[in-house]
Amino acid sequence: MVYVLDACALIALLNGERESDTVADLVTKAFAGTDRVFISSVQVLEVYYDRIYVMGLEYADTFLKTFLLLR
Repeated sequence: MVYVLDACALIALLNGERESDTVADLVTKAFAGTDRVFISSVQVLEVYYDRIYVMGLEYADTFLKTFLLLR
């Protein structure tokens, strides 16, 4: 299967929100190679901005650098 995430789904995962188990499952399947997961660059930047606001610039920079390694 192929899935497209939006910023809210990724933010929910990062925040450990109640419904984030579904997103975690999708990401796990993507790493296993059974499913494909996409997110647009605009959505990633929205998550980056959220991480700046919630966690600070240093955390946001670390998030973005790590996330970009997943390509």
